[in-house]
Amino acid sequence: MLTGFNTDIKFNDVVYHIQTEPRKDAGLETTVYVKGAVIHSFRSSYQDLLNSPDYSEDRLKRMLEDGWIEELEERPDPALDDERRRYYRLTGLGEKVANLEAERLAGLVRTAREHGLLARWEET
Repeated sequence: MLTGFNTDIKFNDVVYHIQTEPRKDAGLETTVYVKGAVIHSFRSSYQDLLNSPDYSEDRLKRMLEDGWIEELEERPDPALDDERRRYYRLTGLGEKVANLEAERLAGLVRTAREHGLLARWEET
């Protein structure tokens, strides 16, 4: 059984909980929470990821070589699996890199909100 990725990121004294989970429809769902309230959610497919300009086999290879991800030995139920598919998870280093990138993106969102480019979200 494959599980999702959960992490907490503290930015400007606010703790954001980010949860990304695989879906039965071969997609991913990412939800961002603050104090248990959903502040953002989106779904994407693995195909969207593969078609993304941010994805390439070379990038995946570099992330493996740099120790950001590792290939999993465990596999899902054979009825749901494809032998050609490989499964990966973030390493401790990969989580740190992901946290730094999430903090960078949170800063961009904050700046966009400060300049009226995004609807403001008020803490409850």
